[in-house]
Order: sequence, then C-alpha cells, then structure tokens
Amino acid sequence: MSDTTIDVDIRYGTGDWAEQDIWPLSQSHATLVCNPKDAALLQRDPSRLNDADIVPIIGSENDWPAMFQKLGLDTPPPGPWMLVDSSLLALETIARGRGIVIVNQMFSKAHDERGNLVEPLRQALNPQNNFYTVAQPSPKKRQQITLFHDWLRTITGQVPRI
Repeated sequence: MSDTTIDVDIRYGTGDWAEQDIWPLSQSHATLVCNPKDAALLQRDPSRLNDADIVPIIGSENDWPAMFQKLGLDTPPPGPWMLVDSSLLALETIARGRGIVIVNQMFSKAHDERGNLVEPLRQALNPQNNFYTVAQPSPKKRQQITLFHDWLRTITGQVPRI
C-alpha cells in the first residue's frame, strides 16, 4: 500500500501482493445462486444454464468456465446478461427477479437463509481468488488490526485466526 493513511485494505485476488501482512479473510466456496423462480426453470438440469441470464462479477469471470466444466458441460457459458462490479450488486439484482450468479457463500448465506435466493444445482467451486485483509506493517496498530480482522472473520462466518 503506497498510501500511509490506509491501515487496512480488503482485497480480492490470490494473495500474492508485495505487502508482508496479508491474511485470508475467507476460504468459502463459490456457488451458483438465483431466485427460486429461476431455479424452478433450471429444473436441476445443468444444461439449462446455456440459456440462463448469467451475471458475472468483475474479477470472477473465470469462475463461469470452471463451473461449466465442473457440471460436465462442454459448451462455453453464455454471454453475460449483466456484468456487475460487486457481489452485493449481483445478489441484489438477482434477488429482484432475474439472473444467476456464482458468488462466495459468505455473501449469499443470509439470502439463502431468508429464502429469497437458492442454490439451484448445489455445486460449489473453490474460487481461484479469495478475500484478504492486507495491513500496513505497524507495530503500534497491530493489536487493533488483529481485532478488526477477527471481527471481519466473525461476521463472515469464519473462525478467527491470526
């Protein structure tokens, strides 16, 4: 981090940045998620994804070919219905009635528990990228940074560990 006013950054990637203080925030799987109406149209048939309104999240576009391969589909995924820049936007879009997304379970869990979104094929991926907490090396702030990281892991359903 070149900006010394930033103590902690949350990044999405492989964790191979130049900083030394990098901790995984989540090791969750990514799953297909859609609203119950679209799930009924899929009828638990992966081949119906070829006609689905997919909503790729920028930075996770490679999850779609990986998911198709994992589901045994030998066709490329269809073009995106809507490309979004965040998991939140993807989930809110499909919750309102259209589309299917591959998203980290830590984000979709609450929607799934409320029943407004479902996993239509119960297939999970180990994503190539994940979320990380990246911190400035600061002995004075180390305790606060550790507490913040543990709090993030707690609210995302992960076990605190640093």
